[in-house]
Amino acid sequence: MTLKTLHFPDLGTDDASVIEVRVLPGQDLQLEQTVMVLESAKATMEVPAPMAGRVVEVLAVLGQSVRTGDAMVVVEAGAVASSGLDLEAALEQATQKLATLEAKIDIKPENILKAPDLGTEAAHVLELMVQPGQVVAREQSVMVLESAKATMEVPSTLMGTVVRWLVQVGDAVVSGQDLLVLQTRAEERGDSSPQPEKAVPTAGTPLTVVRQEPALSVEATTRVHAGPAVRRMARELGVDLARVEGHGPHERILKEDIQAFVRQQLSQTKVASQVTVPLARSVADQETALRRYGEVENQPFSRIQRYSAQHLAHAAAEVVPVTQFDLADITDLEAFRLQEKVALKAQGVNLTLLAFLVRACAHVLQRFPRFNSELRADGEGIFLKHWIHIGVAVDTEGGLVVPVLHDCDRHGITDIARRLGEASVLARDQRLRPEDMAGGCFTISSLGGIGGTAFTPVVNWPQVAILGVSRASLQPVWDGEAFRPRLMLPLSLTYDHRVIDGALAARFTTALAEVLGDVRRLLL
Repeated sequence: MTLKTLHFPDLGTDDASVIEVRVLPGQDLQLEQTVMVLESAKATMEVPAPMAGRVVEVLAVLGQSVRTGDAMVVVEAGAVASSGLDLEAALEQATQKLATLEAKIDIKPENILKAPDLGTEAAHVLELMVQPGQVVAREQSVMVLESAKATMEVPSTLMGTVVRWLVQVGDAVVSGQDLLVLQTRAEERGDSSPQPEKAVPTAGTPLTVVRQEPALSVEATTRVHAGPAVRRMARELGVDLARVEGHGPHERILKEDIQAFVRQQLSQTKVASQVTVPLARSVADQETALRRYGEVENQPFSRIQRYSAQHLAHAAAEVVPVTQFDLADITDLEAFRLQEKVALKAQGVNLTLLAFLVRACAHVLQRFPRFNSELRADGEGIFLKHWIHIGVAVDTEGGLVVPVLHDCDRHGITDIARRLGEASVLARDQRLRPEDMAGGCFTISSLGGIGGTAFTPVVNWPQVAILGVSRASLQPVWDGEAFRPRLMLPLSLTYDHRVIDGALAARFTTALAEVLGDVRRLLL
């Protein structure tokens, strides 16, 4: 019998969550059969099997966060296909295996993870972040608790394999309560001399932040101790890890340290050297307050909607937005589009106005390269990008996604129209890959198919500009002799005023309107 471990392929992102497991131990596996379904911050993806065989063991569990190269399943290569999978037998086998594992474990006090000091009477279990069979490292977050004052992640003080949870989602827990049973080895329980740990700030009590301004040096930067999740959080918030004091083992920087540092920076306008940060009310309190006036429905965001909300809030806080409004005469363009639409339809291409907009923006971005830039991290300059990849906002049932069309300056309108159609189908079917939404330097958000006369789109940070397009309408325009009915397209250009000034923005929309007014300019 030849056993082979299958690993997760290149995910195109830092990590993703397992939202569906399609196989069980004992099941026959076919080549290219879907083994698991993953969900990242940007897309949902199916992971196919690279070989056929019989599943021996499933190594990744539901809800687990995985990365490229992590172990997925163990497969017996060349196993003879059976007549079918007995689901009840497989489940019974898994249950017996878990029971055997539990029976072998001596559940001593050091094998049980307890709730830390919550700083409140009780908190409710909001999310269980690990599942039985999953290996947990020290300081890894294992659950999320929600009190009347705050939401907090509970880190593990032990290293080992999860046996079972002693609480469930929705249960109320108190400080010191048993939460989780772990299978640990002697070395994992820390029988050797333990390292002293500093007090870790928790989200259950008011947080006192003391001002500190440690010197920044190259030596300090190279000695930073932080995990991938913490480093990613620091990058997203723009925090220099060399300036953050770690409170974990061996001065390791934790998420709580990042949060404390950010609060400290935000409080520097205070006169006092110490400030107490108030904590927000909980969702439960909010819902209770709303129900005083009538019935309400608590409707959670999808993962994409949660990511979009966080990204947009960060963009709104980061960018200094100004919106330039203009009108483009597309009377001749629309006549040309309708003339060519039928012929291209026979070729399977839907020639939309958006295809012309993408190509026209690519043309104008070449003339105004400052719109195709990114502000430097120190705020003292910009990076000019020598590629033109344009993102197009697509509204789907799961939320707003922005597929990116690469090298728009090198493709004709017909090819762009074809690629737009393919991207829209992938977006609405939730089959976009992370790389399909990466690398954008300018974004177009079109509401023309819905309505409206103008709006102020939010810049897709770290980009510096976004074009909003509303519905075109017939308007009387003076041509020097008389008023003529012309089809006018509203343009709304939002830009980061730190990078682009008003005069440059007006020149950009004027140039774009000129190109849309006469598409022959694209040939120049």
